[in-house]
Amino acid sequence: MSNSSTFGKINQWARNSIRLKLLVIGIFVLILLIPSEMVQSLIRERETTRNEAISEIWQSWGDRQTLAGPVVSVPVVTNKSLPNGTVESTTRFLHFMPENLSVSGDLIPVVRRRSIYEVVLYSASLAVNGSFKPLVPKGLNVQATDIKWDKAYVTFGISDMKGVKENIDIAWNDSVFRMQPGVPVHDIIRGGVSYPLAINPAIDNKFSFKLQLNGSRLLSFLPFASEMNVNLTSPWANPSFEG
Repeated sequence: MSNSSTFGKINQWARNSIRLKLLVIGIFVLILLIPSEMVQSLIRERETTRNEAISEIWQSWGDRQTLAGPVVSVPVVTNKSLPNGTVESTTRFLHFMPENLSVSGDLIPVVRRRSIYEVVLYSASLAVNGSFKPLVPKGLNVQATDIKWDKAYVTFGISDMKGVKENIDIAWNDSVFRMQPGVPVHDIIRGGVSYPLAINPAIDNKFSFKLQLNGSRLLSFLPFASEMNVNLTSPWANPSFEG
């Protein structure tokens, strides 16, 4: 009985010793987590402050830019006689993209600072030119008399209009027009500039314009032409490309 009691006490002491060690280890882990959490909290605070500073600069300068077009949108007005004697008019649009499109220019990096944070932006000086081949709506089941060529729009998509630095004057054939903010039709282009003009669908329509644009993070071009070429120069040492 004496040996059994002694063995039981040893086992109990061993179990208590293990519990004590685990408790001490747990306390040390909690103590070590405190400075770790303080460091993580500081990192999160700095990241939040940095993101706010960057967002402030982007909002005043211009965010990432996506350019699209130009596109010619032509209304098709269909009139339908109803049994009650009235006429129902329906308007839809035909959209034509250029046969060829060329974009060239310079992309200059610009550094802005807020407190200890540094943000790299860009200023773009672009020249856009191209042409539309004769506009023939083949295979669209549209009556020629319903196409309103004299009420067409030319539209150029710019994702962030805050970045536009100067008026955009488009040379269309032998005339020059000042593009206006906003797009009348949102089927293809959601935001940008446009101008209403009468289109001669039987000829090649040539266009050109210059664009002074601010942006950040990204400059992309949607391939809105049968043949499209983009040629940019920049002193930035390590650009990256996609697409």
